[in-house]
Amino acid sequence: MIPYINFVEPINDDVAKRLMNLCSELWNQQKPGRIVFLFSSPGGFINPGVSLYNFFQAFPCEITMHNIGNIDSSAVIVFLAGNRRLASPSSSFLMHGVTWNYGSGASRTREQLEEDISRLKEDEARIAKILASKTKLTIEEVMNLLRRGEAKSPEFALEKGIIDGIEELNLPKEAQILHL
Repeated sequence: MIPYINFVEPINDDVAKRLMNLCSELWNQQKPGRIVFLFSSPGGFINPGVSLYNFFQAFPCEITMHNIGNIDSSAVIVFLAGNRRLASPSSSFLMHGVTWNYGSGASRTREQLEEDISRLKEDEARIAKILASKTKLTIEEVMNLLRRGEAKSPEFALEKGIIDGIEELNLPKEAQILHL
């Protein structure tokens, strides 16, 4: 039986850890040949997104990602880890540059600001490298998308190789649906 994981969460350290634990337990108990993610996320933090991407790239079974709503920001990276990637006709994808949040009253030295800028540039380069390696987009096209910050349709995603197909979600009656 194919397990379906309903994932409608932001990308952060806690969620990434819980999702990796759920998948590890599922693997240890059932050894499924495939896991299907019903995936929608507003995105979140880059580091846990890249960690999830690498975890799913190494996972010992086929991963299918199905965009059932919005795949935004760092969630695009996680989505791209799927061996097969689908999108519902009414779904969308949002790609934008990296944002750094400072707490209220935060102060930074010049050196710390330079370090932050270095991290922002490196994060955008990592995103661009992953997107370019898993799609038909070039690094330059990805960087332009990140600079502009644009929501894109499933048709755009299909044309650019972000997804393999546009399909309505159809769950079998006997589907095993898990939640994070």
